[in-house]
Amino acid sequence: MIQMRGLPNTVYCFACGEKFTKSDPEGYESCPNCGKGFKDLSKETQFAVSMLMKSMIEHLR
Repeated sequence: MIQMRGLPNTVYCFACGEKFTKSDPEGYESCPNCGKGFKDLSKETQFAVSMLMKSMIEHLR
């Protein structure tokens, strides 16, 4: 079984695929390469991402 020590700081941009490091693993940041961010997602996708992040944060605490 794989165990995570916390939420990852390194993520991939959903728009351009660029890998970047976030300053806060629990926050949402725009991609430094293309400028796209959480607000650029559809409302349905924002909800899905929020629920996934919430469950991951609760699980890892």
